Amino acid sequence: MCWNEAWACLQSDRQEQFRKQLKLQWSASKIDTSHPGLVTVTTRTYTSNAYGLKRETRERP
Repeated sequence: MCWNEAWACLQSDRQEQFRKQLKLQWSASKIDTSHPGLVTVTTRTYTSNAYGLKRETRERP
């Protein structure tokens, strides 16, 4: 997980305002979570206006 350009463009007070809404502390990470022995399965898709989200699970082949 890493910050994107939209996050970097936010003023620090806006970033802090968003952070306060999170239930957990988040930070950038370089941890490999690819799990090469598993396959990705999209279990659900959500859309609203121009936005979309896929809920995915990892399963054994």
